[in-house]
Amino acid sequence: MRRKLSALVAVLAAAICSSCTVSSAAPASGGHPVMGTTDQVTSLDPADAYDRGSWDVFNNVFQTLMTVPAGADQPVPDAAQSCGFTDANDTTYRCTLRDNLRFSNGDPLTGEDVAYSLARTKAINSSRGPASLLSVLSATQVAGRQITFHLVAPDATWPLKLATGAASIVDHRVYPEDRPLRGNRLVGSGPYQVQSYTPGRQLDLAPNPRYSGAAHRVNSGATIRYYATAQQLATALKKQDIDFVPGGLPPKDEAAYDSTTGEFHTIKSSSPEAHYLVFDTTHAPFNNPEARLAVAWALDRESLARDVYARTVVPLYSLIPQGISGHTTPYFDRYGATPDPTKAKAALAAAHIPQPVHFTLTVSSGSAADLEASVLKQQLEATGAFNVAVRHVGWTEFQQGWAAHRYDAFTVGWFPDYRDADNFIAPLIGHDGVFHTGYDNHAVDDIISRTRAMPSRAAAGSLVAKAQDTEATDIPVLPLWQGQAYTVARANITGLSMSNSDTGVTNFAPIGVGSAG
Repeated sequence: MRRKLSALVAVLAAAICSSCTVSSAAPASGGHPVMGTTDQVTSLDPADAYDRGSWDVFNNVFQTLMTVPAGADQPVPDAAQSCGFTDANDTTYRCTLRDNLRFSNGDPLTGEDVAYSLARTKAINSSRGPASLLSVLSATQVAGRQITFHLVAPDATWPLKLATGAASIVDHRVYPEDRPLRGNRLVGSGPYQVQSYTPGRQLDLAPNPRYSGAAHRVNSGATIRYYATAQQLATALKKQDIDFVPGGLPPKDEAAYDSTTGEFHTIKSSSPEAHYLVFDTTHAPFNNPEARLAVAWALDRESLARDVYARTVVPLYSLIPQGISGHTTPYFDRYGATPDPTKAKAALAAAHIPQPVHFTLTVSSGSAADLEASVLKQQLEATGAFNVAVRHVGWTEFQQGWAAHRYDAFTVGWFPDYRDADNFIAPLIGHDGVFHTGYDNHAVDDIISRTRAMPSRAAAGSLVAKAQDTEATDIPVLPLWQGQAYTVARANITGLSMSNSDTGVTNFAPIGVGSAG
């Protein structure tokens, strides 16, 4: 990924905009950190991608009105000078832009660009994009630097949504209103601009001299290097071809680095990352809820955590992970921690479903998901109730496939867009959820609407618990495990504790390269 500074980067680093309200000038000692990852970029257009690999780029190249600092759970202004609800019902939200904002190409960033960006994402409505996060937006009014959002229903989480990649601000002169911008061109107003990009291999970030916002950059640029497999990523780290890895190493490597010192250091923390087995409820066999129930009785999460992930993850018994307000354990309460083949078979027999049930489990190849799929197959077939074929596909094909209802079932991870139970309910089991499961429950949608109307998120706890209990009965999405955050880095890499939020997206601004030794 990032290596030595080019002459162009050096010029850009020196050309910091004199009108910036927050200085982002980088000291020479800040260096040029290089990150390695297996998370690929789906699209370079914010309207067309809703995955961590793409949002790693968006988070650093585009601005949003609000941002959530590392270690915090509430947003603060970024492109905005101030924001807040103007009514008691949380249906009208107003922001005032900072003065003199500009995109990296020199175009002014105005309220028109903000309104255009959100409306554009909703209008394009890409099957792999984040339009669902903006569904509550009805209309946007612009008056000079003042932007007023009108919501179709109360939504206390709206400020958090304005801090996500879904609300990335694009230049209306560059980005077409009815389709994603193709090619490798990016025009944003964030702390960095893309210097070069080779899909699947490397993306280089240079400082954006026109940036004005909340981030304080301490480096002279950054690089992301992409790897096809976790093992290739681990090899690159050992060879020191990269400086740090924010997760994604083979589990045994992560566990080993957890106890190492010297050349590398590890930052470990709890994480709201969750991993699920997702069912397509629109066709057989999982259009029958008893088939999904049988799978719930057959799973052994403890075995997955131990045998696949070397205890770098913990079993998850709810749609909502531990640490998120409202978390309960309905899967443990209903199905326990030990698989019960007798009850799995009984569920199928009661629905007159012939056994064994044949289905295909699809996974995104090149990660621990391969081994996980093998273990899941073993667990399910050991009951005598299932016959499972495993299919491995690349990430882009994987996303297209679930959107087109091509898979019986698939495993997928989820990092929250913001730290709130709503972000584990609405996108996953709400109407038109991101995994296109076909599940539609009016009671769940009612809970989503009612909880969003509650400014006190703790007060929504009983309704959130009801949503989890309903989901554990219907089982469109079956929780498997909750991750722990492992960032492994060379000893001289600094600022990592400030670089990652609960979303799993990396903020490069605070990351520096210190002296070796």
